[in-house]
Amino acid sequence: MKRREFITTTAASVAGLMLGRSISAKDIPNKHNRPNILFIMTDQQHAGMMSCTGNKWLKTPALDRFTASGIRFERAFASNPVCVPCRFSLQTGLMPSAIGMRHNGDSAQAAVTEKMVQQSLGQLFRDAGYETVYGGKVHLPRKMKGVENLGYRNLTNDRRQGLADTCAEFLKGRHEKPFLLFASFINPHDICYMAINDFNRTLQKLPIDNEDSRICEALCWIRHERQRTFTLSWRKTVHRCRQIMPCRKMRPNVSWPNISIRDLSRHTPARNGRKISGGCTAGRIAG
Repeated sequence: MKRREFITTTAASVAGLMLGRSISAKDIPNKHNRPNILFIMTDQQHAGMMSCTGNKWLKTPALDRFTASGIRFERAFASNPVCVPCRFSLQTGLMPSAIGMRHNGDSAQAAVTEKMVQQSLGQLFRDAGYETVYGGKVHLPRKMKGVENLGYRNLTNDRRQGLADTCAEFLKGRHEKPFLLFASFINPHDICYMAINDFNRTLQKLPIDNEDSRICEALCWIRHERQRTFTLSWRKTVHRCRQIMPCRKMRPNVSWPNISIRDLSRHTPARNGRKISGGCTAGRIAG
């Protein structure tokens, strides 16, 4: 889509919202040649976390290609610094104050109305003749009742590599009409658990016990122990999910939260010519 077409289409959409009605296919220029839209969302990635911004600590070649061939907005601001209120704004175009929401803890009592739901992003594009698909992290106000209620078909609940793989397969498929694919990734959110868990340890508390924290803890442990011999093994849980944990002889005073070996192997680069896989692996992680 050319820049002028982008501006014209956006203007038509905004005008429809300001008039208090849903846009339809007739509102959009070139309705027989409407663009497919891939909306990629990351979590807790601030504007400077791309190498194209001059950040010397990161390499983001894919994002750099996007910016080189598109538009990078340098004065765009989030409506709220935390998850649920900001995601509400992205889906509705409204400020969180419209539902009395200031932080994630307000999710249950947030005053979401049916009109807001019907005017949400997925509903508007679906009414305009688009195939609307959502994958990944959701985390919306409770009364919004999930992405299906917002006009999307749920593609996958995976928020990491599985989401990327599923989206790639969707993009390769045949489509009878234009699509809006909303891909919502969890990372680089996980990095916050490094600070949270370190702070908990200063208070003699255990690390947070959820999947995101476990992955972060596992990666930190591997990087910390990269010059030492280690043993990794797993056990099966009642959910038949393979679990991985270090040999307790290495760090006997550390309470180790179990972690899915599938998730860990996705986040762990190959060492000694191979990635961590099933079974019991012993070796030395070189720097």
